[in-house]
Amino acid sequence: MCFDLATSFTLLFIACLLCLSDLNGGGGTYRARLMVVILAVFVLMSLIRVEKLYLATFLFVICLGSHALGWWRQHGRIEPRLTIALCLVLICGTGSVVAVKKLTTTVDYDRPPLDLPSIAFNRVVWPHLAAVYPKLPDDAKRLFSFEDAVWFDSHANNVYPLLSRLLSSGSDGKHVVNEITYTTLRVMPVTVVGRTFWDFIKYAISPVIFPLELVNVLKQSTATAWTLSRMAMFHPTLTRLALLLTYGAFFLLGLPLTVLAVARTSCNDLRRSLSALFIVIAAILGNAGLFAIFAGMDAHIRYALPGYTMLVALAGLANLVWARKMIQASE
Repeated sequence: MCFDLATSFTLLFIACLLCLSDLNGGGGTYRARLMVVILAVFVLMSLIRVEKLYLATFLFVICLGSHALGWWRQHGRIEPRLTIALCLVLICGTGSVVAVKKLTTTVDYDRPPLDLPSIAFNRVVWPHLAAVYPKLPDDAKRLFSFEDAVWFDSHANNVYPLLSRLLSSGSDGKHVVNEITYTTLRVMPVTVVGRTFWDFIKYAISPVIFPLELVNVLKQSTATAWTLSRMAMFHPTLTRLALLLTYGAFFLLGLPLTVLAVARTSCNDLRRSLSALFIVIAAILGNAGLFAIFAGMDAHIRYALPGYTMLVALAGLANLVWARKMIQASE
């Protein structure tokens, strides 16, 4: 439920930024009301899922830069009022979220903290612990066996239990975690970087990758298998049929028509949409980069929902624009 709400507020937030990016749209009252909505949505999405705070901050900077560049090209200067307003919204929103989180967040002793050592361990080590076990220092080997390393690699859900066990082993727990992370990165840097980049691709173009995993053209990740099992709990055959029909239409009609529409679009039309496209692409790539770096253990389709929805919406919009042009040309 929280992912649905977070995704909805994220998309609403991006839509508001797109409205704001229209340099000729609305007057001062319109923009003031839009700023209030942006601030409210910013706080709500960040309180529901804290990682949205980082995504929203990144998009704020992108929007501010895009607007400043566009205004400079049109008027030879930066609009100070909107720049100050955006900065105030960012400061007030971030301050509100941080304050509420500090006042309401309680420690979950069953899960490791979301600090840099834990995030790095999560991203780098799984599922390579058994492969690097012989090269680990003795102080790490004393805390867990090779059999534990094999068990760790067998499923993504085994990451947090072992990490919590290591961190609770004493004052040297965090040091051992860092040693394991560093050793894995030193022994197999290409593998770690390649897997991180592949996760980034999966998050960035999830409408293409997810259906290919669905029909086993690509290896089905643990996260994808779990998602499909949840979707098909009550009506597995109907769920699979609906997914195949939906993605069949997307691959056979949606994508080809989108490529055709973009290829036939004039440079002037593309230039008018450049600011909005820039924000949307930044949102998709920003979301992909955020989770590719900070969330290991296989790319998860639910983390890609904002980018997923925007890509499908862009394809649909391109198809509608192209259809309208065809109808106008035939009249």
